Amino acid sequence: MKVPYLIDTPEVGGTETSLAEIISRLDDVTSVVCSLYPGDAMRERFERAGARVISLDLPGRYAFRAAAKRVRRIVRDERPELIHCSLFRAGMVARWVAPRAGVPLIDTFVNHSFAADRWAAASPMARLKLAGVRTLDRWSSSAVTLFTANCPAIRDARCGAASGRRGRISGSARVHGAAAREGLRRGGSSVSQARAVSEHRVLLAGLAR
Repeated sequence: MKVPYLIDTPEVGGTETSLAEIISRLDDVTSVVCSLYPGDAMRERFERAGARVISLDLPGRYAFRAAAKRVRRIVRDERPELIHCSLFRAGMVARWVAPRAGVPLIDTFVNHSFAADRWAAASPMARLKLAGVRTLDRWSSSAVTLFTANCPAIRDARCGAASGRRGRISGSARVHGAAAREGLRRGGSSVSQARAVSEHRVLLAGLAR
């Protein structure tokens, strides 16, 4: 099986480090890490884990149109069985490309950006940005075949943002898994909330520290 993993940048972070660890344990998967924006701190680690790294080095913070065009070309050339994405920008690009290429998409939630306490603490300008992100999330969520998460506060965080209604995600996608770190942004204080997601199966896979 060949899987391209779309990420924002190959810089050092929790998402990137976890991905390298996961890839290193996938003996039967041909892994291709595709980063959208400049950076190379994690490149060698990904390669040691067994992945081929494609760096698009796109200018600016978004460049979604250019990113989608290049990622679609990569998907056409690589002919993967599925696509995996993490983080918001990579997720938006993957959600545009995957259904047009006819390839299943797995989208992993990795932060607590949509929690009520995050909203309450945000400035008016930050709230405007979060509202825009939630709208994009809701509109594009039906492109995802399967959602997974490393943040267990799924109901109050991404499920609500994706559908506009607490406890649901639009389309046929389901939330299947969650693991959390301790601390507010990773949802460590809200592990039990994941059990209350309606109409979706949730598996608490672990509690990372």
